[in-house]
Amino acid sequence: MHQGCPLSGQLYTLAIEPFLRLLRKRRTGFLLREPVLRLVLAVYADDVLFVVQDLGELVRVEACQAVYSAASSARVNWVKSSGLVVRAGWRPNSLPPVLQAIQWSTGPLLYPGIYLSATHPSLLENWHGLEGRVTGWLRDWTGLLRCLSLSGRALVLN
Repeated sequence: MHQGCPLSGQLYTLAIEPFLRLLRKRRTGFLLREPVLRLVLAVYADDVLFVVQDLGELVRVEACQAVYSAASSARVNWVKSSGLVVRAGWRPNSLPPVLQAIQWSTGPLLYPGIYLSATHPSLLENWHGLEGRVTGWLRDWTGLLRCLSLSGRALVLN
């Protein structure tokens, strides 16, 4: 398949789903107040966010990736990966060599447009400039809507 193929996004989604299911099955993730609410991972396009509580969970992520890689020949480029440390006293040098290649920091970490951090006051950065961008989008749509017929407007909304 060549780059830019219209089917590449859908095929990637189908190809990565077994890996994501394996991760959800073998990992605990982060419990949110109640045992039934677990945050194990978040996926946006080709960006995958793993939530781990300890070193064992991170080692299981790498083990799941090794299983998936053996079956599909796909692999994670750990050098291009980023990690956010939220627990004090945690050191990346205690990780297996493969996972030490991750770029670890205490934040903020940008994950599809949202800053994540345990120590940095990133809430304001998430909202910075949002009002201006939304106002600009609405202004652009207002000009476009004058040019569209009623059926054209319905098509755009759908």
